[in-house]
Amino acid sequence: FDRVSSKYWDGRYCIVIAGDIAEYEAGPARCTGGCGAVAMLIGKNGCIELENIRSSFKAHEYDFYKPNLNSPYPVVDGKVSNVCYMNALDSCYAGYYKQLKKEMEKKKPKNASYGGTQKLKSQNVRNVRSGDISDLDTDSNVMTLADRMDYWIFHAPYNKLVQKSFGRVAYNDFLQNKQYFYEKYKNDAPTMQFLQKYESIPTAKTMDEPAVLKQFAKLSKPSYNAKVEPSTYIPQRIGNCYTASIFVGLMSLVNQYRNDIESQLAGKRIAIFSYGSGTVASLYTLKVNPTSHSLRLLNQICTHNDIEGMLKQRTKVDPKRFTKILSKRDALHVIEKIENEVVPSSSVRKSLANDAFYLTKIDAAKQRYYQKKSAVPTQPKMQSSISNTNSCADKRNDNVIVCKKQLKARL
Repeated sequence: FDRVSSKYWDGRYCIVIAGDIAEYEAGPARCTGGCGAVAMLIGKNGCIELENIRSSFKAHEYDFYKPNLNSPYPVVDGKVSNVCYMNALDSCYAGYYKQLKKEMEKKKPKNASYGGTQKLKSQNVRNVRSGDISDLDTDSNVMTLADRMDYWIFHAPYNKLVQKSFGRVAYNDFLQNKQYFYEKYKNDAPTMQFLQKYESIPTAKTMDEPAVLKQFAKLSKPSYNAKVEPSTYIPQRIGNCYTASIFVGLMSLVNQYRNDIESQLAGKRIAIFSYGSGTVASLYTLKVNPTSHSLRLLNQICTHNDIEGMLKQRTKVDPKRFTKILSKRDALHVIEKIENEVVPSSSVRKSLANDAFYLTKIDAAKQRYYQKKSAVPTQPKMQSSISNTNSCADKRNDNVIVCKKQLKARL
């Protein structure tokens, strides 16, 4: 994004591949693991546009890290990690709200103002050159981010956190627009009592407060179903995938409306909350271009990505067998000395997708060797009088893939 939004961009397209594996040691977090990858073409004349406001936050935290290089698993403090996530969301919200309010004040008639009583503080806020927000509604005196965006996509370690995150957006909206919420729930005595209780409590004390997280998630549930749930279809089925998480969510949103792209997506604004432990986060928006060219590209994306087909190709594995497979793999990480070579003994290769690479051995120098699973039947090496036999050999593995021309000649 920084490349194509820079004034120094030379106009060349960028191919970005976001991919990662989320895996955890045996325990309650293991079931949230997953993996995924998304490839994107970024440049001019795209179907989805990056808008011109972004708020970012960073902090030095040990909520998730990998101190042991002999293990593929991270050290995770789940409670601290959730607080870090919410703190980053609060900070990004504040920075985005401040910038958006400033931009919209420029477009408001004189003597008009927005709701909001709390002074905003932002950290590491920056602007990005690209699309604008000129089409946002400037007639309302109340600015709730949850409602002003058509869709929301959150970094998704697990879906319950996504639900709480959207509730946290509603909580921040409440702090900025208390009168709007009081008017909305004036006939709901329990909700009014709840809002009045937490209106003056510092946000830092509510980040891991169950009552706040649960109640605001409940209050925002109707909007969640319409604005957030469409982006959670794939993440709920494949688990966390770290770097690829928000883009898997974007693919999920597009795919959910593949049969009605024009009415459900054209011209819509999508809020993105990207997060990485350690900690870095950003809140920004994308907008779906409403042109026929853009709609055609979105349809192509859906056509070229058979999401349901890919999900059906997954292999169902019993948890005990899954743990056993990982235990064998884990043993390869802790080998101190290799006398000759180590050859993995596993049946996992049988269930790999075609063109996937798999480990074949680790030699004494701890160099790792891989082969590619091919859908093309392999033939053993053979003597042949046909010249230039090796021209069709696949140099990447020990087997020779016989090309159709040679095979015909032999037959």
